[in-house]
Amino acid sequence: MLVTFALMKTEKFIQTKILFIILFCIGFLNLQAQDSKSAGIWASYSYRQFISKYRFWWNNAAEIDYTFNEINSTMYNYTSAAKFSLLNNLEFAPSVDLIYTITNDDDIENVFEFRISESVYLYWPNIGRFMFDHRYKFEQRFLFYSDRLKEEKIGLRSRYTLSVTFPLNNKRIFDNTFYISLSSQYFNSHDTETDKAYAEIIRGGFMFGYRQNSQWRYSVTYYLDNGKNNLQSDRTVNNSIVSFSIINTIDINKSSGN
Repeated sequence: MLVTFALMKTEKFIQTKILFIILFCIGFLNLQAQDSKSAGIWASYSYRQFISKYRFWWNNAAEIDYTFNEINSTMYNYTSAAKFSLLNNLEFAPSVDLIYTITNDDDIENVFEFRISESVYLYWPNIGRFMFDHRYKFEQRFLFYSDRLKEEKIGLRSRYTLSVTFPLNNKRIFDNTFYISLSSQYFNSHDTETDKAYAEIIRGGFMFGYRQNSQWRYSVTYYLDNGKNNLQSDRTVNNSIVSFSIINTIDINKSSGN
């Protein structure tokens, strides 16, 4: 009895500390955003199928990103990915992206990008209601410019993401559950010649989400980017982004969420 009580007290203490860290990070992001130099609005819709027998996810996503700064741009992105379960807490996900970026500046070429990537997901044991996820993603980026379609540039980039998710009105993320998620993502470019202005980025994110049922999830996320320009070392970036997302999940054998 005493041991159980002590474990409950310890767990509650850990949860309180983690929640304090989350609130501190939210405040820090808000202060940093006051100096943002550009803003973005993203919207995405994802359709994913789950075959429970083989523990296999198939995801297709369409996304539109608007960026507002000195040069406004619109990016259209289609992603197709598969996710395989290797162990109970380890997954592997290869994916392909088709990306087209248009700017409102006649002096800047539109860019088509074909991207191949491989991701590894590691899920830590939960601490009370807190769920921890790690993701490492390696990208091979093939860029083609509208006026030079025969000229191709290849860029390699790694991305590491650590996120913690906390359900608000239930102990786990079931139907009719609101939840928040805090994430930190680091982008590391493996080359310095790719025409990507801010290839090295640290991105903080705060998400508020709602799982309606096993088929539908909705979320809004605030991101703050702090980056280093690989092409012009004297320039940095501070972007504020609001992202809206809808996820539709279908289990081919029996509808279920995760």
